[in-house]
Amino acid sequence: HSMAGRRGGAYSSLELGEAGGADAAGGGSSGGDGNGLAVDVEQSVDYAALAVEARNALRRYKLTAVAAAGAAVVLAIALAAVVVTGHGSDAQAAAPNAAVVDPLEACGGRGMLEDSVCRCDACASGAACDTVVSDAECVVAASSGSPFMFEEYWHGLRSEQPAASVDTVVNIEPYYHIGYGGVVGAGGCGGFAPGADICVDLLEEEVRALHGAVGNFDPEGFHYIPAVGSTELISAALYGYNLGTRIAVYSDVPFYSGYKSTSDFFGREWLQSAAEAATTASAGTSNASAHVLEFVTSPNNPDGTMRGSTVRRLTEGGATPAGTSLSVVWDSAYYWPHYTSIAGDRARNAQENDIVLFTLSKLTGHASSRVGWAFTRNESIAERLKAYVGVNGGVSREAQLRASTILASERKRGYPVLSWARDTMHGRWDTLEEILGASGNATCLELHPRDDESSPAYAWLRCTKAADCYASLLQGAGIKGRAGTQFGASSDYLRLELLMGSRAFDAMQRKLRTFVVEDGCAS
Repeated sequence: HSMAGRRGGAYSSLELGEAGGADAAGGGSSGGDGNGLAVDVEQSVDYAALAVEARNALRRYKLTAVAAAGAAVVLAIALAAVVVTGHGSDAQAAAPNAAVVDPLEACGGRGMLEDSVCRCDACASGAACDTVVSDAECVVAASSGSPFMFEEYWHGLRSEQPAASVDTVVNIEPYYHIGYGGVVGAGGCGGFAPGADICVDLLEEEVRALHGAVGNFDPEGFHYIPAVGSTELISAALYGYNLGTRIAVYSDVPFYSGYKSTSDFFGREWLQSAAEAATTASAGTSNASAHVLEFVTSPNNPDGTMRGSTVRRLTEGGATPAGTSLSVVWDSAYYWPHYTSIAGDRARNAQENDIVLFTLSKLTGHASSRVGWAFTRNESIAERLKAYVGVNGGVSREAQLRASTILASERKRGYPVLSWARDTMHGRWDTLEEILGASGNATCLELHPRDDESSPAYAWLRCTKAADCYASLLQGAGIKGRAGTQFGASSDYLRLELLMGSRAFDAMQRKLRTFVVEDGCAS
């Protein structure tokens, strides 16, 4: 808010012009989100102070010069130092009187302003992303699965639906929830343990309402466990079932690479086949027995297929018989309508000792908030999962506040992010199928098929002319995927993510088209 006490003078309307994306006479647009940079409009601008802050910031980021095209970034860096947010304050009410730097325009439309620095797209570079790199020279990263796709939705919300955008903004004052505490809500939710009175968990309420609206999981009768993303829940599962017995882990190939790496970290045995897993789980009290933990990702990462429990199917037709020591972790990170049709309630798959995992990142794109949740019918397993999350510090209240605020805003509007994401993913798959089908029978890339109602988060490819598919696409097309060997498959397989931002996807599809259609898959 007013910086008069800091600099001896307050700010007035900022004449950003073209560089800042605001009208010089009007002083900019109203409102702003977490990426927007705003200062109150009062009397005069201390340009000398702005210049000093900009220079110091540039030195801090080891930049010696900035081109004229990067002027917006210089000003944005200076403005970022005076951003003041406040949960429960009048920050939102004051927004119409604020000059806002658009984070996309500040980076020339080829990147996004984050923490006062431009994060440039794949084929752009420079302080203001003002240097365009040709398709022949740039490398598109398609390996991580970071859901930048949703950036377009949330950024567009501000200009298209300002009121809805303001509803998603989280402003946090420094006194907000200063003490230890487990959840965002009311009642006896403070401290490490809730009090005796009623405790309202706002995030849990929003999560349960979300599943009820989508129909992918009925949480009735299940215990809810929040965590630092579903990644922590994978670790928690490996701990939660450690009841003094040997733990062995299995997942069908191709499997998400995090299962094996986490199992290796905890020193758990990794089983090589479903038959071995079924035998181990059914061995009773013999020396060969162990509690088998089967990870089932459905839709699967990396190939998008809908899966069931293979080990459970091998043990008497789907029901775990008495004496069989088997639990299933149903990883449902992608069981949302923008990746697949919702064919049924995932709760029906979950038996007493199973766990069902979900994550915010693949739902709304907010991966850095690190919010995930699990459900289980078994109270004792739930308590062990909660204990694991708790001993590791728990989920921050700020992360829970952001997640619950965003989900509440979406709920009020009928969860439009789901239909937007579904249309976007279907469009990307249509493009991908058109490219890979253009070279007819001579194509060097086989795309794992999808059904008509699905649009998986990843494309699972097999190179028919190269033993090392990762190297072939990197060298021949300038596309960096993730090697099939990381998913337990052979090196002629490759996973390409389809969750990148729109400009990165456009670059990837152009480069893929050139590689397959024009160059005939020449590497």
